[in-house]
Amino acid sequence: FTPSAHTHTIAQITGLQGALDSKATQSDIDTAIDELEIGGRNLIQGTSSGWIEKNLGSSYYIQFNHRECILEVGQTYTFSIIVEKVSDDEVPINLHLGTGTTSYQKDIGGWRRQAIPFGEKVSLTHTITETDLGSHTGIFAWRLRNERQPTIIRYKEAKLEKGNKATDWTPAPED
Repeated sequence: FTPSAHTHTIAQITGLQGALDSKATQSDIDTAIDELEIGGRNLIQGTSSGWIEKNLGSSYYIQFNHRECILEVGQTYTFSIIVEKVSDDEVPINLHLGTGTTSYQKDIGGWRRQAIPFGEKVSLTHTITETDLGSHTGIFAWRLRNERQPTIIRYKEAKLEKGNKATDWTPAPED
């Protein structure tokens, strides 16, 4: 291969320069890293890496209250869980996260997912505002909703952590 045999047009060189210019800059990389928040510690107690099966009869949902975890205004949290369908039906499951004073009393509107995918980790991230908490003390609570359609599910690895990146499940240190 000789350099004189390898020729490029101005358009090819300009196109290559454009492609190189569109790549991430060091500033882009630094910003992405600076905005990443990783908590790691599971803030809710009593969760498990083993499957927990629930028969959701004709109620609207099953709910879980975590009085040990008080949500803070301005803090970003990520909740993650794996849910599988046990029964052979088409009933969708919705994940709603909320707050209250003694139990689940208020949905946090931007912190939910309808028709969650089964068999994979679902993660939801939200930064808490005063409006989210309202007059409640801010205990963390969550629901798996079946909207009055009987079904059987199982779940595992429920985790709430500070930050905007879901990490692998671990039990709360208190467990």
